[in-house]
Amino acid sequence: SFFSSSFLFLIFMMIGKTRNSKLLNKVANVDKTSTQRTRKQKLIKMMELMVKEH
Repeated sequence: SFFSSSFLFLIFMMIGKTRNSKLLNKVANVDKTSTQRTRKQKLIKMMELMVKEH
């Protein structure tokens, strides 16, 4: 939907600006230890968790 896509865009913008955030560190760790496909799946799961928390 439009909301979810724009929300993901906002999160990626936040990640770009707050390089020391815990989320970015998680993504960076996942980035080192898994393939691009599983990395994307884990990233999507983290986004879904953030959406549920808000």
